[in-house]
Amino acid sequence: MDISDNNLTGEIPNALGNCLSLELLSLMGNSFQGFVPSSFSSLKGLQILDLSLNNLSGQIPLFFQNLSSSLQYLNLSFNNFEGAVPTEGVFGNVSSFSILGNKKLCGGISELQLPKCPDKQKYFKKHQMPLYLKAVLGLILATIVLVTCVSVLLLMRRPKNETRSQEILHDHYDECLSSTFIGQQMGFLRQI
Repeated sequence: MDISDNNLTGEIPNALGNCLSLELLSLMGNSFQGFVPSSFSSLKGLQILDLSLNNLSGQIPLFFQNLSSSLQYLNLSFNNFEGAVPTEGVFGNVSSFSILGNKKLCGGISELQLPKCPDKQKYFKKHQMPLYLKAVLGLILATIVLVTCVSVLLLMRRPKNETRSQEILHDHYDECLSSTFIGQQMGFLRQI
């Protein structure tokens, strides 16, 4: 089945994995995206699979290694695959597959001359924060939280105190004005 260069979009239909008698499947030159359907692992009679020139992503499915009894050529070129290239089955012979244009691939057989895949355990050990630094950062964080909590509590109490102080001042101011007014009235009355 050759449906290449048809401007097809979206994900590759899972139903293609039900076409068990397929020997050739070419989907190249479309705009498929997403992952290679896991249903393709059922295509035991597939001899040629061309998924090149699409926008497929994720890791290269390991089930392609298991199709080694039938799969003679696999083209995954110019997609967005990433991670380790398998080394078994069709991936054991550099002339049986193509992965050109997938810039985030690593590992694979030596003929591919791809960079080694990072060892995740070494990476995390190498980039792990020392214990003393974790303790210092923990203390700093705890201090910041404590200072913030105390500040919030003080700010919450402060308006109540200011309000009470303002009320007292206001009452005294009113008394002061009343006294002044009464005093002025008394002075006015004395003049009469």
